[in-house]
Amino acid sequence: MSGTGDVRSDGNHHQPAVVLALGIAVGGSVGLALGVVLGLGISNLILGMSLGLAVGTAIGAGVGSALGAARNRANPES
Repeated sequence: MSGTGDVRSDGNHHQPAVVLALGIAVGGSVGLALGVVLGLGISNLILGMSLGLAVGTAIGAGVGSALGAARNRANPES
């Protein structure tokens, strides 16, 4: 049976950079939505959107990098 390959190498499609980018994208989107709500509350939509986007992106980057680091610890490439 020559068709049996290494399942781990085949299943490792997501790299930490992709996880980080997804985290930033999701965090930025959530932050932007939150910023719209905050902006309406403080009567300054641009400021609220900017603040929400910055906070959401920071949270997304933190979550993405934490997930990437956890994935690297669980599945080292060396």
